[in-house]
Amino acid sequence: MSALSHYAAPPRKKPAAQWTLLALVSIGTLVVALASARHGTTILALIAGLVATLAGRAAHYNARVYPRLHELWARSFMCARCGEVFALTEG
Repeated sequence: MSALSHYAAPPRKKPAAQWTLLALVSIGTLVVALASARHGTTILALIAGLVATLAGRAAHYNARVYPRLHELWARSFMCARCGEVFALTEG
């Protein structure tokens, strides 16, 4: 992908489904580790918390931020002469 096509590309959604699946797996692993009283449960708890936080942030981005960014992208155009990007405003 060229730099110009990367610059002009539409915004992308975050992989919320993958983070959610990973969060469920890590929380399940934590529950098993807590039940068997294995060592390293603190580290597993931190990993599960981190992954759950990342899943929540990705879901929030896809629900709240992405639609506004995509709408702005859809109303924008790039000048073929200078490369400047302009957003069309409702007027």
